[in-house]
Amino acid sequence: HPPAVVPVPSSVQVVAGRGHACSLDGDGAVWCWGDDGAGQLGDGGGPSRWSPAKIVGIPPIRWLAAEGDRTCGLTIDGAAWCWGPDRPAAVDGLSSLAHLVVAPTFVCGLDAAGAAACAPETWGAPGPFVALASGDRHLCGVDAGGAVRCWGEGPGVGPTASPEPSLITDLPRISSIAAGGDVSCAAEASGVTWCWGRNGAGQLGLDVAPAVSGPVAPKVTDIDQIEARGATTCAMRGDVALCWGGSRGPVPVAVTPAPRYEPDPTRCLLDGASARCGADVIPLPPVTAVDGTASAGCGIARDGVWCWGLPLAREGGAPTDPAAAAEKIARVRGARSLAVGDRHACALLKDGTVRCWGASADGRLGTGTSDIVARPVRVRTAL
Repeated sequence: HPPAVVPVPSSVQVVAGRGHACSLDGDGAVWCWGDDGAGQLGDGGGPSRWSPAKIVGIPPIRWLAAEGDRTCGLTIDGAAWCWGPDRPAAVDGLSSLAHLVVAPTFVCGLDAAGAAACAPETWGAPGPFVALASGDRHLCGVDAGGAVRCWGEGPGVGPTASPEPSLITDLPRISSIAAGGDVSCAAEASGVTWCWGRNGAGQLGLDVAPAVSGPVAPKVTDIDQIEARGATTCAMRGDVALCWGGSRGPVPVAVTPAPRYEPDPTRCLLDGASARCGADVIPLPPVTAVDGTASAGCGIARDGVWCWGLPLAREGGAPTDPAAAAEKIARVRGARSLAVGDRHACALLKDGTVRCWGASADGRLGTGTSDIVARPVRVRTAL
């Protein structure tokens, strides 16, 4: 007989990696499910898990982050714990942190005084910083005066690689920072954005050179928040998301730890009620929050959750075309946040439950099934 299943405890956060997902409950326990080939589930690696299992041997966690096959948590006292590919362990040199950022090959954080520390890198970053962002190979911080300093490798750092924080010149006073892949973006309090770094997929928002070492201003103003991941950059203006860059297929809004650059990529822009990708238009209502990967994404609108690029099965028929227009996901009401991985998505609802949908070849939906699921199913764990 199959094991009995019960809902996972009420959750306060959900995150998704490449082929796995994890939720955080109100007691600080972490539950993970899906692909475990690289130890993503906190047990050192093994067969995929079709339902959530509680990670043992870690202290209570207050915040989670996932990138690719890695998941990290910030404990109540500010220590960083990470797993995948190794078993869960405290990260040496990262303690008493107030904020944590996770990249494919390193982890960094800010302490209460604003000093930045990284592992396993030995980059020096005394700060103090009020904000920190990480790309695939670099970091950028904003100090209390609004100056931006970046360090690491790649064009997102600026004109030259630097192991120490290097001032980005020709910028006005900055209030927020974002980094992704090999690109960095900063926003003024007035809503004007500035970006620099690699531009092979149009992620700087301008049809300029393949890489720009100094800040340039995309034609985007009055923004409230900016996000850069992989080869895509997105900004929120009220309840409207505007995105540029991206790789293959329609990617109106996306965040991804694995950038792909192509000679002639499709450039997408989401503004108001439609997303334009070349000649394609993807209808989408105004959204308040978005998450995604290089090929799929979801947004929270007033009337529910809308997704594009995910394999969604239809009753009695084959999966829908992932490149089709965005469509509303049934049975998702009261979503607080979204986590989109590779071919799957999960939503944390206001009642603390987690529901997932999409493809579940390796158990990444946490529903005990390998089917493609169009209607979100509540995540449950085996007894």
